Amino acid sequence: MTRKQLRRYWQSPEAAIRTALMTNNLALARKKVNGGSHGLHEFTQSFAAGRKYLGIVVPQKAKAATNVKVTRK
Repeated sequence: MTRKQLRRYWQSPEAAIRTALMTNNLALARKKVNGGSHGLHEFTQSFAAGRKYLGIVVPQKAKAATNVKVTRK
């Protein structure tokens, strides 16, 4: 894949990914990135750690949107 193709690949879903992340819909963001929920548990933990480190507070409305159940195999 060329750089131009790679850039286009990431720019096409970028707005949807940003919106999902801003509303704390990590399952949707993960789906937009890789087409499914593979790695969602690790992604959720890492994202929460990053927010904590940066001091970002998640609004209650966004917290309610994260009632996502993750099953691990």
